[in-house]
Amino acid sequence: MWSRFVPPAYDSLSWDYWFGQVDARPLGVFRILFALVLLKDAIYHLFLSELFYSDTGIAPRHLMTDVYRDFRWSLMDYFGADWQMSLFFVLWIMVLIGLLVGYQTKLMTILNWVLIVSIHERNIFMLSGADTVMRVMSFWIMWIPLGRAYALDRRLNPTLPETVFAFPLRIIQLQLAFIYLATALLKGHGIMWLDGSAVYTALQLRAFTHPIADWMLATAPYWMFQIMSWFTFIAEGAFFVLMFLPFGQPKFKGLGLLMMGLVHVGIGVLMAIPNFSLVMLACYFLFVEGTWLTRVGNMFFPRHNFKDIASLAPTPHITWRMVILVLITGSLLFTTYGYGLRLMRSNDKPLGLPISTAQMQVIQMLGLWQQWDMFAPNPFSTDGGMLVMGSFSDASRVELRTGQNYPDDEIPRFYFGIGTRWKKYDEGLYYGSQTALMKAHAQYRCRSYNADNPDVRLEQVELIYRSRQIHAVNTPENPYEDKSILIVTCEN
Repeated sequence: MWSRFVPPAYDSLSWDYWFGQVDARPLGVFRILFALVLLKDAIYHLFLSELFYSDTGIAPRHLMTDVYRDFRWSLMDYFGADWQMSLFFVLWIMVLIGLLVGYQTKLMTILNWVLIVSIHERNIFMLSGADTVMRVMSFWIMWIPLGRAYALDRRLNPTLPETVFAFPLRIIQLQLAFIYLATALLKGHGIMWLDGSAVYTALQLRAFTHPIADWMLATAPYWMFQIMSWFTFIAEGAFFVLMFLPFGQPKFKGLGLLMMGLVHVGIGVLMAIPNFSLVMLACYFLFVEGTWLTRVGNMFFPRHNFKDIASLAPTPHITWRMVILVLITGSLLFTTYGYGLRLMRSNDKPLGLPISTAQMQVIQMLGLWQQWDMFAPNPFSTDGGMLVMGSFSDASRVELRTGQNYPDDEIPRFYFGIGTRWKKYDEGLYYGSQTALMKAHAQYRCRSYNADNPDVRLEQVELIYRSRQIHAVNTPENPYEDKSILIVTCEN
């Protein structure tokens, strides 16, 4: 009777749902997509290795030690030469290629976690929400055999099971659902997501938007922005329930993935936030059922006649290894929830599960530290960006990163590439009052430019933060104001 209304594969109240066996094929698709996103990021960082990570760049190790917390680790703490940084990222790329093709997959997931934690802990000011997702997911995937489908491991060993133990997968699903649950809870403490003004406000942040957002602000009616705000808030708040509700499945699960998929497509189109939508959409395959893949495969490739694997099957017998796996991953997820909720504030009072200082330190050491605000409780009320202005011996003056001189009603806008990292780095240094690191940036500009351009010398570098307050609907834009942060005179 129960199964008539609740398909066993979606029955989150059943033993087998948590401790049974699930189809490994969606995990194989996820592995490929996740590795591609990481590989894109690693190749991109290879060209930034000297600038952001070496001792001759803008963030030398001797300055970063002043901002590091006590409970952290990074292999990159032990070397700092330019070639060593490049070699480190080449190693990461090689590991990700192994993960992509599914060769020695378990080893590749472990090495990837070690490397990505080392990179993130070396320069925390560069990190965005997408980086946090990639680092956290890199930890959790170590507990799942990702090489049982669409992998060289399977080709080399065809006797590998076609299913995997369900519990570690459920842990990762709960982690992903927590991202949306946490940000929805925090948005509920604000005003703008409730009154519908949040998206209109967020799209005024030109440091984070694409030009299409400017066009929307100029042409779209205000009620459209309200609908987008409410849709985002509802989709995030409902995601957790829709993924694990035993009734109405698989329609509710499909609805949740579709709603949040539309949100991420909108973010990708309107906002210049690298990798976030890509990595989240890749992770959605962790919620996909194997039967869905069979249907899609037979729809587009009918000659192959794809066969179903049991979407959910009982585990033949529970082993001590499974018990230990459940205890470790379950307790870590509980602690992660407590850590994330503890960082959410309402009237300066902590929310969520009480956890000890030791537990927080464990989460930090494992790279599971996370805080999901995503323009919550309200979007920023200030739009701004850093200008790195250089004054030259020929009396010219330009912004050193772009080679342009911006009028007083514009800020540097970066849509792709290195500029998107500059936004986070500038923001972290400015709001963190990291004067020593800002000075190191200015000195780097002096050294690198004057070494290559002996005829026209760079004489002075000034860091300026240009910002303005966002404006309400049907009111004029506020003017930008400049704040001089630091002036460094280049040495002869």
